[in-house]
Amino acid sequence: MSEEFNWLEYSESVERAAAEAEESSSRRGLRRFLPRRPKLPGFPRLPRLPRFSRPNMPNLPGLPSLPRLPRLRRGAQASESAQPSASELLGGQTNRPLEELDD
Repeated sequence: MSEEFNWLEYSESVERAAAEAEESSSRRGLRRFLPRRPKLPGFPRLPRLPRFSRPNMPNLPGLPSLPRLPRLRRGAQASESAQPSASELLGGQTNRPLEELDD
């Protein structure tokens, strides 16, 4: 250790840091990290209302279903055609004998 180090100044700085931490811990959340924004003169902010969007609404009984957008319809058809059918998955072979299939 060097002789220039002053333990009295060090202990004061530690006490100061502890007092600041205690003071800031009384405040909550991120506000203690973020500076406060000055309020600008202007119109009062209105509360945000949820936007009404029909595609995200669940199917409510009694309401007519709106036609889907052609883009979405095409995407649904493409994903359906991309899935192989059951007979393709089985390779055209079944475990049942032919007599049962004739019924």
